[in-house]
This record gives sequence, C-alpha cells and structure tokens, in this order.
Amino acid sequence: MPAKIYMGLLTSVVLLGAGVFGPGISQADAAEKHPKSPCQQIEQACKSAGFVYGDSKQGKGIMHDCVNPIMQSKPAPGPTALPSVDPGLVSACKAKNPKFGTGEVGHPETKQQKSAAPAP
Repeated sequence: MPAKIYMGLLTSVVLLGAGVFGPGISQADAAEKHPKSPCQQIEQACKSAGFVYGDSKQGKGIMHDCVNPIMQSKPAPGPTALPSVDPGLVSACKAKNPKFGTGEVGHPETKQQKSAAPAP
C-alpha cells in the first residue's frame, strides 16, 4: 500500500475516532456556556405555553398575544392564558432591549429618519 494512502487512511481513522470518542459538548453544556437572554426566555415561555408565530388571528400569536402583553403588564388579548414569568426577567429584558415587546416594528433610527423627513 502506498505511503500516502496509508497516511491518509490513518489520519482519517484518528480524526474520526477523536470525534466519536473524544470529549464532546452536550446541549446542556452549550446552554450553560451560552444562556438565553432574558427576552429569549420570555419568548420560550410563550412557546412552551402553546403560542406560535403567525397565529395571532386565533389569539395564539407569540408576539401579539403573549410577549407584548407580558412586557407591557397587560392581560392576554386572546383566549389563551399567559404563562407566568418572573417580573425580574421582564425587567432584565427591558434593560437589555427596551423595544422588545412594545409592538413597534422596525429599527429605531429608521423611524426617526422618517419622522424627521419633511412632508411633501
């Protein structure tokens, strides 16, 4: 067997073995190293409670029917009950992302530019 083929085969076996048997990172380890932001945790609580993207017509939209009311301390607008969320998590989310859950769409600078533009 030529030396190049032998070395290539040996390298492949070693790398494959290291990937299969070597120290890996589990999803729990990854979550611990990169925890979800407070806003992501609120969104996840809504998903766990049965809210989904694009389902606001049925009163189960994640943002309109769950996240926005939680962030604005309002009752659920639809038939589905809101999940209980720690008020400290809401405060932390507001501190990190003040626009999250306000119902505003778009980038703040874009809105300022539109409002500052002269009327035709």
